Amino acid sequence: MVVFNDFCIILPYDIIQSILSQLDLKDILVCLQVSKTWRDITLDTPCLWYDLDYESINISPCFDFRLSSARRLTLAKGTTQELITRTFDTIISSNCHSFRTLELSMPCDIGILFKTIESLRSSLTHLRLDNTSLPLDICFNTLLPITQLTHLSLRHCAWSSKRTFINDPKSSQLLSLKVLDLSYLDWRYVRSGCLVSVLRRCRYLQQLVLYGIRIDAFCPILRLMEESWPDLQGFHYDPYTNLLDHTWLPSSNNVKQLSLRTCKVRSDVLSDDLVNSVARISHHSLYKLDISRNWHLTDRSCSVFASFGLPCLRELSLFHCSCLSESGLSALLLACPVLTFVDMSYCQGVTDQVVNVLSKLVLVQYVNMSSCPYITSSSVMSLVNQNQKLKQCLVDNCSLVIREKLVCFVKTLMREIRLFFQE
Repeated sequence: MVVFNDFCIILPYDIIQSILSQLDLKDILVCLQVSKTWRDITLDTPCLWYDLDYESINISPCFDFRLSSARRLTLAKGTTQELITRTFDTIISSNCHSFRTLELSMPCDIGILFKTIESLRSSLTHLRLDNTSLPLDICFNTLLPITQLTHLSLRHCAWSSKRTFINDPKSSQLLSLKVLDLSYLDWRYVRSGCLVSVLRRCRYLQQLVLYGIRIDAFCPILRLMEESWPDLQGFHYDPYTNLLDHTWLPSSNNVKQLSLRTCKVRSDVLSDDLVNSVARISHHSLYKLDISRNWHLTDRSCSVFASFGLPCLRELSLFHCSCLSESGLSALLLACPVLTFVDMSYCQGVTDQVVNVLSKLVLVQYVNMSSCPYITSSSVMSLVNQNQKLKQCLVDNCSLVIREKLVCFVKTLMREIRLFFQE
């Protein structure tokens, strides 16, 4: 009796396809070498070649024909210049109408890169040109013909060649971008006027990411946000961030006017007047608010948010907002009835009264009150006892919180809560 151990012979084709689709490109190339049966099945299954990641892989030229059916191509660190040039030449010479995403994270020949982008302009929607040191104005002018491009990442790019967009005759032409990432520009300190001249070309933005750079003035950015970006859902600014992932931020086709959902400004650029602008345009839709390290903010900012109300806010981060007092923090928390995540670490204004207000927010699951010297064990126990959904509570460096007392109290409760102390 013949026993077949090869699942490619035993299983139906649709199940084999489902199994092989879980593999990355490196493993698929190994499958090609197993047997003739495996090779034929692998080459005849188009979905296995939709996502091509050439990072640290020296792929043979005999597989270049698969680029015609690819939907996503990644050329990252470890890819040789010879492979990049050969791949781009294949794309230019063939009809790659199925391409949707091109991700390049290393320098290459600018001429052949722009020719490749030009050849993909009828289908390209996601483009990442990180670490390429390309001038920003040249990139934008090259991308104008790609009318369906919605996601663009230009991390670690150069700011401009010799002129700004203000003097560029093409500066009035708009891009269809919904997600734009300009983190870590070569000029780490950027003038707001120059940045606005770039951003005003993107009237349909839903997500804007500006990490690792400092802006001299923030008011023009907020004014542009209010006047020119009716669909903006997420604004992310943090000059202190050093590490970012490479996942694309989501965009939506169904947006409401002025529907900012995420606002992250982790710097000292915000003032009370600027907070008033943020609250006015986003209070009804804001889902996540992170204004950490804005140590110039006062109780006036809290009063602004409290007067407008934050009915949808789920996550609030006030790390190192040291000028906020007990009354301001209490008013702000009362304006956020559906909070689930609260970070008030290093806020000197956090007292037992603020913790008691926090106890009334029944949906809270995560609380960080590290280095808040004026809270006591009794208020923390009250918070833990009243908030039935609370899962994590951080109370590092809180001198008035007695660790043993709090741990013994938590053990008496019939639910699991994680407490974090400094060891």
